[in-house]
Amino acid sequence: MDTEVAGHSSRAPRNTLSLASVVAAAVALADDHGLDAVTIRALAGRMGVTPMAIYHHVPSKADLLDRIVDAVYEQIARTDSAGPWRTQLRDLSVSTRRVLVQHPWVVAMVGPRTSPTRHATIAHHENVLATLARAGADPRQAIMSALLLDAFVWGFVVQELSMPSPAMSTDLPDDARHARAALRTLEQEVGLLDRAFAEGLDLALDGIAARLAQPTVRS
Repeated sequence: MDTEVAGHSSRAPRNTLSLASVVAAAVALADDHGLDAVTIRALAGRMGVTPMAIYHHVPSKADLLDRIVDAVYEQIARTDSAGPWRTQLRDLSVSTRRVLVQHPWVVAMVGPRTSPTRHATIAHHENVLATLARAGADPRQAIMSALLLDAFVWGFVVQELSMPSPAMSTDLPDDARHARAALRTLEQEVGLLDRAFAEGLDLALDGIAARLAQPTVRS
């Protein structure tokens, strides 16, 4: 059953309601309260309208969820035809990590979705493949390289988001709780996670470059 979420922060008169405002409010709702809080009723309450007003713009919760994932993909940087492919893929990967950390609920969303069906989601994948093609990758190399980058970036973010924080450690013994909190603080202060991501990304790009340098064997 849908439940309303307290603390409405973006009420909108019905005559100003639009698909864009509905999606933006749903993204904010997920950011503030988690993916489970995103229901049509809770969204309507947040925006100060009736659930039927929301349904006028999105036919179902499933459609809404697809749209908020796509809205997050819109925030990921795009490459262009200028500049070295490696620099472009590094910048894109760094942008992807930043966006996913800002909207951590997306990590749980993308796996269960059967396929990318929205414009920005498809455009993101096509952008990566096009960049690899400009680097000289054949279709198979481009797909495998894109999968490698996805596995690294998304896998890193999953581990980053699952790292213990002081709030998550309240049920641990004092020694363990303080140790975990200190570790988290140290990682944030010295940029250990940023360095680990950069080094891992370089290894992934090194592997792609090495594969692209090999002569193509045709059967």
